[in-house]
Amino acid sequence: MSIRLTGFLLSGVLLAAGLSPAHAQSVSCAGIADWNASTIYNAGNKLVYQGRLYQATTSIWNTPPTHCPSCGYYQDLGACSAGGNTPPTVTLTAPANGATFTAGATITATANAADANGTVAQVQFFRGSTSLGIDTTAPYSATWTNAAAGSYAITAVATDNDGATTTSAAANITVNAGTPDTTPPSVPAGLAATSVTSSSVNLSWSASTDNAGGSGVAGYDVYRNGTLIGSPAGTSFGDTGLAASTAYTYRVRARDNAGNASAQGTQISATTGAGGGDNTLPRHALVGYWHNFTNPSGPTYPISQVSNDFDVIVVAFGDDAGNGAVSFTVDPGAGTEAQFKADVAAVRARGKKVVLSLGGQNGTVTLNNATQVANFVNSMEDLIRYYGFDGVDIDLESGAGVYHGAAVQTNLVTAVKQLSTRIGPSFYLSMAPEHPYVQGGFTAYSGIWGAYLPIIDGLRQELDLIHVQYYNNGALYTPYSQNGLAEGSVDMLVGASLMLIEGFRTNNNTGVVFNGLRPDQVALGLPSGPSSANSGQASSATIANALNCLTRLQNCGTIRPQQAYPTFRGVMTWSVNWDRRDGFNFSKPVRATLNTLP
Repeated sequence: MSIRLTGFLLSGVLLAAGLSPAHAQSVSCAGIADWNASTIYNAGNKLVYQGRLYQATTSIWNTPPTHCPSCGYYQDLGACSAGGNTPPTVTLTAPANGATFTAGATITATANAADANGTVAQVQFFRGSTSLGIDTTAPYSATWTNAAAGSYAITAVATDNDGATTTSAAANITVNAGTPDTTPPSVPAGLAATSVTSSSVNLSWSASTDNAGGSGVAGYDVYRNGTLIGSPAGTSFGDTGLAASTAYTYRVRARDNAGNASAQGTQISATTGAGGGDNTLPRHALVGYWHNFTNPSGPTYPISQVSNDFDVIVVAFGDDAGNGAVSFTVDPGAGTEAQFKADVAAVRARGKKVVLSLGGQNGTVTLNNATQVANFVNSMEDLIRYYGFDGVDIDLESGAGVYHGAAVQTNLVTAVKQLSTRIGPSFYLSMAPEHPYVQGGFTAYSGIWGAYLPIIDGLRQELDLIHVQYYNNGALYTPYSQNGLAEGSVDMLVGASLMLIEGFRTNNNTGVVFNGLRPDQVALGLPSGPSSANSGQASSATIANALNCLTRLQNCGTIRPQQAYPTFRGVMTWSVNWDRRDGFNFSKPVRATLNTLP
């Protein structure tokens, strides 16, 4: 959806290609230009990237050769210098060789790693032959909690993008027996219900402290009506799936790394609301992506300052933490982590949705096996409960490896279903794929073309809203016209929406059938202004005409629905930040139009 500089930028339109293993031999790169993000590479074109020679296997642009090696978009022909691939370098920076610790301590291992002719794929830390963890992004680190007495050798193993590995010199450390930690941490204080709906209660409390020289606070146990219901690591918890108009009591205790638990803290009560659709969107909603990063639209600003015209705020983006896990770090422009959480709770208390988006132009998620699915579900549940998000938005784009036959097609469906079950009825799911991945399946059904359709179909019961990106990918072909429909036109917006609602047969009417979604699950996806995308901008009048055509059969172009869809949900835009910079030129007129729809 967006590189973190300019908003939704040009994305590749790709065909499937086989895997291309790296070659160790050196090759001549004389006269071959370096990779350029704006150059379109056709199959057979050669380019140099990070000291290696690559050959494109399909038409592709704006995706570097190392972004998704398993996708097979490029063939790696070898290193440009003699000697083939140079292994990475790695230096263990902590703990120091000869360091001593006391049993029960938390020991953090850190390392520096680099690769002269490629990139560092990961650094794995070991205690002898036992793995302490893997880190895929610098600064590289892993943590060993509640260390047992003994002597240990700590090492770090770096792996580069060609699979070469290097092991650091060992740090030999000693963990002394010391005095066992038998003192529990302090009793949690400040327990409060930060938000309450008809089916959920969000709780927060102050952090506990451990005794001097203790093993450290490991986490908390939350009790509802005397029964343990969760054990979060942080100081917040969301209790979902509750009965409406019901009183509940809550208490929390703290645990340390040595296994000691405090007494339960002061009890509080919370009564759920009467119900009536806390998890439903407004009949016609305005959705906007909020940048968790600074770009030319301006610096990040607090969630609390987002215009009240937006019904759903999509936080862009969560990050791939490796091995299936997802992470999220609050940008300083949004305030402290505590302020961000409080702002999210306040916005939600006004009836808005706040969801975490995964993807963007450079975003990925690794879901190749059951372990990675479990890591995805666990990490996403933690993030949703910790920050108070309503759910997740799936925005995987070109380079993220979503293509026919990829494991992510089935594993993403499995993971999201498990996550939905854990969060409960309040879980919110939206998607924002590029249109080649969805309606593109009408013209072809291989590679990326239509690759989102099985994901959408597998999650149609959980899906609250899909807002396909109708920009940055050129004309769109539909069953309603022999010619491609231009971006930013009434016909393109109406025709693309009808395909999602009425369904279509793939591969030029010779392939599988995609059954349509409910109209209330569908919204338009548009850039907010001239600077937020390369193409696809639509005027306020065009947007109003498309919405009135879909909901009233009025102001249509050449494509006219056979029936009106008055529950058509609304409009998404990239982005809240660009819209604010441009004086709300998008959100105000679109909000006004949505308010007039049936």
